[in-house]
Amino acid sequence: MSSRQAILKAYRALFRSGLRACKYQSLARVQLRDILRGAFRDSPWTALDSRRIENTLEFLERAGRYNGMEHKIVKNILFVRWWRMRPLSKGLHKATIGQQTRQSTSIRKEVYQHYDATIAMLNESQQLCLSM
Repeated sequence: MSSRQAILKAYRALFRSGLRACKYQSLARVQLRDILRGAFRDSPWTALDSRRIENTLEFLERAGRYNGMEHKIVKNILFVRWWRMRPLSKGLHKATIGQQTRQSTSIRKEVYQHYDATIAMLNESQQLCLSM
């Protein structure tokens, strides 16, 4: 998949299917947009695998059509992404912000390792390209 038109078509199809999968919820829409933008901007055009994109489209279409396992996976990926990108020190007292930030950064690095490994294994076993 190397032509510019094919890349744009894949991006738009993934975005449309993703919106249907998350039922157009506002927080999920923003996270989906950020995930897709990052994935398409960071990876070179030659690295995009058309088979993985087709499988991901089918996965997202099933997630939008049925409230089954696919929908729950997409919903949880977007929700975890929202928590992951959320600021650490929101609403804390100024005296505890420094201590909380140091502890939280080390904990957050460790907490998401298992989650990232699970998503990577799902991608490999199903030949998907779900981003973290």
